[in-house]
Amino acid sequence: MNAAASGAFGVILAAGRSRRLGRPKALLPFQGQPLVQALVETYQSVGLKVVVVAGPEVARVLEPTSVWLIVGDPEQVMIDSLARGLAAGPVGARAALIQPVDAAFTDRALLLALLQAVTDRAVVPHHAGVPGHPVALPASYFPAIAERPEGGLRTLLGDAVALDWGDPRILCDLDEPADLVRWGLATS
Repeated sequence: MNAAASGAFGVILAAGRSRRLGRPKALLPFQGQPLVQALVETYQSVGLKVVVVAGPEVARVLEPTSVWLIVGDPEQVMIDSLARGLAAGPVGARAALIQPVDAAFTDRALLLALLQAVTDRAVVPHHAGVPGHPVALPASYFPAIAERPEGGLRTLLGDAVALDWGDPRILCDLDEPADLVRWGLATS
């Protein structure tokens, strides 16, 4: 599948403060580069345009011509960054893949599977019955997200399709220093 022809784009959410981790998640070293750059390259490798919602310190590491960069407000909740990222995407897009920056192990195969599966309902990858990331959203969800619902995106995913995925790394969530150890990104 040619992702660009699919009418989809990626949104990488990287505007948070990373209080518990103590440093910007997006700048964590991953595969020899900042994590946010590795994710951008993964999305671009399947032909997707990418919107990154990030704070100024993260914005400095990205090539300005390679992504649509939106400066997010780290004091706001994630649904605000998501709404801003979707609003900045291409006009007429049929879907978006939503990527929290701390879900580090997204790969081409997962992106392509999500793009193929998304129709009129959101698609959430699951490993052993547990939901993971990224999430595929059809454009029909964008107006509800623009309203920034109380409770965030989860409140809109009740009818989402579960995509069974064999790789437990879709559950990666890098919130605290111990998570870096757990997922093999640091030693204790």
